[in-house]
Amino acid sequence: MQHLYVGDFIQLKKKKVKWFNDMYISTLDVSSCAKLIKKLIFRDAKGLYNVGTSYPITKKEYAIIFSKKIRKKINFTSQSVNTLDLKRSNYLGLDNKKIENKLKTKMISPQNAISKLVNQIPN
Repeated sequence: MQHLYVGDFIQLKKKKVKWFNDMYISTLDVSSCAKLIKKLIFRDAKGLYNVGTSYPITKKEYAIIFSKKIRKKINFTSQSVNTLDLKRSNYLGLDNKKIENKLKTKMISPQNAISKLVNQIPN
């Protein structure tokens, strides 16, 4: 099975993409991530910090939101991560409490992160 990132299917016309309906992610756009890292540096933060969206969504949900934001229909099927030959964790969501407490802010929603990502795609 070929694995594709969300941006890859912008170029696809007829190929059917497979998205996991039970793999959760907290994917954040690069711009938001960089701003948060910069704030941590200026606050002289020490240690490890999880940086992600305010709550996780499935890869399938991510793909659906992304396709709506770019106004393109995506031909996809939904499947379980457990169908892979190589076993993978199905929960890649991050607990952001530490960074939220340090910066006294809430992480952005997955929808906002996807909107920011779409705005960064060149026309």
